[in-house]
Amino acid sequence: MSIRVERKGDRIKVETDYAGADVDHSMIHEDRKLIAGMKICGINEIEASKTEGGVPSALHREFERKYKEKNGEESTYYSYW
Repeated sequence: MSIRVERKGDRIKVETDYAGADVDHSMIHEDRKLIAGMKICGINEIEASKTEGGVPSALHREFERKYKEKNGEESTYYSYW
């Protein structure tokens, strides 16, 4: 079960490969921290697997991984919020 978030300009596209993902889609569209981070950092796509911790948690971890790739291992985006 995976979820993919793609940013094109100010538009966010969410794709899932599992049934009943309406709530997950809504949570992602309302996650202003994640959307702002993607825009500010120039990260256009994040893909993660749904975990027991939930979709937002999985996407935040994947975002952090990509952020660290761009800015160095000691940088963390969510520590600033």
